[in-house]
Amino acid sequence: MSRNARKIVKSLAEKGYAPREMYWEPVGHACEMSGPEGGWYIDVETIAADEYGDHDYVNTILAYSTAEALEEIERLPVAAQAGEGGK
Repeated sequence: MSRNARKIVKSLAEKGYAPREMYWEPVGHACEMSGPEGGWYIDVETIAADEYGDHDYVNTILAYSTAEALEEIERLPVAAQAGEGGK
């Protein structure tokens, strides 16, 4: 596991989560008018509650850099406070 991947996993663990799927692709040029492609793809499984009860929910984080991924993780609610059980 790379140093950046360890940072992301540690940041998720501090919030009470574990990545369901996570990988990095080098950032490069995509097709014309599409912008860049690549970066971090991280799926985080959470539990959401609504009028139908609790259900599993996958929050996908897409980021071009590790710093952007860590910022997105910072926005996640703490699993214990949200009643999510820390998947």
